[in-house]
Amino acid sequence: MADTEEKNLDFKKGAKSTGDKVAAKKSKKNLAWWAGVIILILISITFVLPATGIGAIFTEDSIVFGKYNGEKIEYKPGNYFGNQVSSIASQYETLDMSNIYSVWYQAYQSTVLQTALNQEAKKAGIQATEYAANQYLLDSGIYSNDEGAFDKEKYDSYTQAQRDSIYNNVYASIPSMTVANDYSTVRSSDKEKDFVATIAATGRTFEYVAFGSEYYPDEEAIAYLNANPQPFAKIGLSMITLSTEDAAKALMDEINAGTKTFADAANESIDSFKTQSGKVGDVFFYNLSSTLASEENANAIFATAVDSLAGPYYTSYGYSFFKVDSAPVMADANDPTTLAFVKNYIGNENPDLVTPYAEAAANEFYANPDFIYTDLDVYEVSSTPVNPNSSSFMSSFAYTDAAGLLSSASSDTAYVKSLYTGNTGDVLPPQKVGSYYIITKIGDESVSSSTKSSVPTFYDYIGSLSMQQDLQTAVFNNTAFEDDFVNTLFSKVLNLGGTN
Repeated sequence: MADTEEKNLDFKKGAKSTGDKVAAKKSKKNLAWWAGVIILILISITFVLPATGIGAIFTEDSIVFGKYNGEKIEYKPGNYFGNQVSSIASQYETLDMSNIYSVWYQAYQSTVLQTALNQEAKKAGIQATEYAANQYLLDSGIYSNDEGAFDKEKYDSYTQAQRDSIYNNVYASIPSMTVANDYSTVRSSDKEKDFVATIAATGRTFEYVAFGSEYYPDEEAIAYLNANPQPFAKIGLSMITLSTEDAAKALMDEINAGTKTFADAANESIDSFKTQSGKVGDVFFYNLSSTLASEENANAIFATAVDSLAGPYYTSYGYSFFKVDSAPVMADANDPTTLAFVKNYIGNENPDLVTPYAEAAANEFYANPDFIYTDLDVYEVSSTPVNPNSSSFMSSFAYTDAAGLLSSASSDTAYVKSLYTGNTGDVLPPQKVGSYYIITKIGDESVSSSTKSSVPTFYDYIGSLSMQQDLQTAVFNNTAFEDDFVNTLFSKVLNLGGTN
């Protein structure tokens, strides 16, 4: 659809389109641009010099992390990879296992992209010049005062070695930046923008009801619970989460030594989801094992004595340890909350058991649909344009469907077609979505004047991001890319042994 400039980039082996490709406006390069805009900050030039006091994560050795088209992705102190590690690491106050991986991985990704783009620049005959490097330095503002003018005093505040390092970094990056700029720039007509804006602004509202595991018979759920008791056992817990394992262990030692109470420690902690004194309440075994990503660790907690501590364990929140507030108990089948959990668990783990009952309930409702006086929850979806490919230029069910079931159903193109070709007030037949069935009522069609006017404004910017994402996908999915980052980092940098 876009009237694009011809590109001479050869990333065919790995290219995967992420959607629409549109124009990207060129603007003057300021310091923020230098610091992070090019290719989603992965190949950005940074003027931060290697930091001191963080030598523990560096190595004097040359280490090869992979190859791109046969060229080594190599770390050496002072080369592009090495400078990226130093610069990114300097942004952290302290370095430990929780962020060292991130430092090296960001530097690695940046180096892979830099290598790929430099190869394309070499094939295209793109070379850096002293004039271009100096002009970029002036535009960047690195030597400018607050008014944007060149500041001789600021320039002289850098040593000659520092100025040389900055210049060399810029000079070496000009070919790759030229390719990146060229790749992410296309031309789009005003008519194209207006056409997309009209589509984005035209949407429909919807309502739907859902039928799921709640229709599974109580007696069947109780029988399932009795046959599979472990996931539904409960234990009363409190929890404290810290950012590092060492900090969590140190706090546990204080509590176990009696120098600090668990309640005081919990109230001093910074985890935003905790309640007063860190109390979590009763937790099902299944939920706990999912949180810890380990049945073994969940079993260890269930085996811990009341008022004793267990952990720390790595979770998505950080490093958590637990205090057992009450001993484990088997699930009570007469408790409505427990029974609802059992049914939901069956719907997730064994959907084939649930769906026949959900389908039967949906068909019964569809025979005489009533969205006004029903006792069911009716989920309302605000005006949404037709967007089957999830284009970033317009909204989609991912943003307008809070419950998420209609959003999941939109992967079925035939169902999406029926949503937008039916008439206002039509009620569509039951649609299977995972272990659920939904029945949707088509609402009114409307045109948003604000969306229609705003889309052309951001069209070029969003299109540029889309092109940059395509470029990253093309590079990192290219069959010429040989990736051995994880194994090399653990075996050669952290000395923890390889992953193989």
